[in-house]
Amino acid sequence: MNKLANVILSLGLVFLLAILVYGIQGWIDGALLTEEIFLYLAVPAAGVVLLLICFKLDREKKASVALCFVAVGGAVYAAEAYLVLSERRNEVELDFVNELRRQGDNAYPFIHPEALLEPGPDGGLRSVLNIDGLEFLPLAQISKSLSVACNELGENMVYQMDRHGFRNSEETWTAEEIDIAAIGDSFVEGDCVGPEDNMIAWVKRSYPKTLNLGVGGTGPLEQLGILKEYARPFRPKIVTWVFYEGNDWSNLESAKESPLLLRYLEPGFTQGLLQRQREIDQKLADYVLDRMAKAVPEPRSGQLDSFLKLRTLRTRLLWARHKERKERHYDVALFEAILTAAKDSVESWGGRLHFVYLPSAARYFGDDLDREELLTMQRRVRDLITRLDIAFIDVAAVFEAKKQPERFWFHPNSHYNEEGYQLAAQTILNALSAPLDQSGYPSLGGS
Repeated sequence: MNKLANVILSLGLVFLLAILVYGIQGWIDGALLTEEIFLYLAVPAAGVVLLLICFKLDREKKASVALCFVAVGGAVYAAEAYLVLSERRNEVELDFVNELRRQGDNAYPFIHPEALLEPGPDGGLRSVLNIDGLEFLPLAQISKSLSVACNELGENMVYQMDRHGFRNSEETWTAEEIDIAAIGDSFVEGDCVGPEDNMIAWVKRSYPKTLNLGVGGTGPLEQLGILKEYARPFRPKIVTWVFYEGNDWSNLESAKESPLLLRYLEPGFTQGLLQRQREIDQKLADYVLDRMAKAVPEPRSGQLDSFLKLRTLRTRLLWARHKERKERHYDVALFEAILTAAKDSVESWGGRLHFVYLPSAARYFGDDLDREELLTMQRRVRDLITRLDIAFIDVAAVFEAKKQPERFWFHPNSHYNEEGYQLAAQTILNALSAPLDQSGYPSLGGS
């Protein structure tokens, strides 16, 4: 037993020394970030010292330490395995998309508008697409296609897109009037559940003339563009602007680097996307198919190397330390300008803007720091919306009032499950129906 303990401790010592050498070389080269110095220098150095001390212990204590070392190592790699599986679970599999296409389906992986933006030669972000030399940025998907958009439960979800690349029945676009237009990200679009179980599908049960203009991966700037491009021509009585606290601020931070998206703050600006569907489809399809053809899957040797080096776990640890020391940035002034532009646009045709606040899983699966930050964000957003005289629908408060609110997610990294979407929809419906006439809001009429 003593010999086995010595072997285990020796292997542990070699492992930690290798990390330490790597860290020292990176530190000398100036390639380590502040957070990485802690992970690659301080932690292995402390481990080396402790293991050297352990060699001087008696046989029983040395065996106990060796067993602890094996247990800790096993737990670390188990955590890495879990994170790798979770990470891959959220990725759309291109092989699946290609198989659909071989079967004759017009299928594509979901296209995030932000993914079409790249650094431009004169600074800022520019769309990779242009028509006749002029930049343009699609804000929805390829029309009448199958979009493969979610894999959070280990199964690729496939959704049918309508004539403009959203998730609606075709008759919605031909209705004489639209009662509600819902704008937001993937939570509005309805990711990761069946087409009849998402939030807007539940709203449509009460108000069939509801237009779902949700697009995954969008933030406030893109959503202002969607409002002006696709909602304004139909003059809906109610526009529900759905804000997701999990990433709408970070989406805004990246999108504001796009001069094209910032132009949506101008009252009359439009790309004319509603009338350019054929061009959008052609450009998007060519771009996506080219990217798919060039995608090279990571070889198994590379996957094994990443696993042995604990790549995913190290990334998460560094991100967590970075999050603790760096406060999230809120561009409140830009956000206020966007909402003011949205409100002015909606009220110009006699409609009413409602702001819907959605909670993220980090409230319940994260730490106290996450929760406190999100509660502070919620208060700040609510105060802003109240000051702008926009109706505020607080879905987060309704979730908070329920027992075990974490049950409204499949898992910590997922969208809402069916129950969560239904509760969010019911909260919106309750807010829309009760005070409309008393407050002078436009009446939606019967369903």
